[in-house]
Amino acid sequence: LSRDLGDKILNLSSSVIEVSLVAWWLKIPLYFPQNFMSLATFGFAVMMAVLLFFVMSYAVSAMAFWTGESAGPRFCFELFLEFAAGAFFPLDVLPLPIQKLFNTLPFASMIFTPLNIYLERLPVASYWDGLWVQLLWLAALALLSRLIWKSGLRAYAAQGG
Repeated sequence: LSRDLGDKILNLSSSVIEVSLVAWWLKIPLYFPQNFMSLATFGFAVMMAVLLFFVMSYAVSAMAFWTGESAGPRFCFELFLEFAAGAFFPLDVLPLPIQKLFNTLPFASMIFTPLNIYLERLPVASYWDGLWVQLLWLAALALLSRLIWKSGLRAYAAQGG
């Protein structure tokens, strides 16, 4: 978790510097929330999203107990996660059934929902809905990760020569 957080802090720091320089150079106006509640909720939603990503990544990485390689499945998972979370394009451009599917899965609460909170596209009253969804998925996925870990320890067999 510490390594993942360190990596995310480094990436965030670099991104802030790069975006700030480009915005300043091209004179692009940046949007800042008008409501402090939006900014505070956004910060909390981002922290929950980081934890969600870690728990999901941990569960996928635990596949190494049963396979010789976990990097390939993890790469595919992260690619799908970014697509389903709205990193490539906003999820509201997708057909409604797919939007509903992605909104019931934990992915939308990792990028799409926090960004909509920051951009104040959601009513303040619905902020709690997004945070509860994150919290429920975090609890469920943490439990699943723990079960995968315990099952993997029972299946683990060292090889070597």
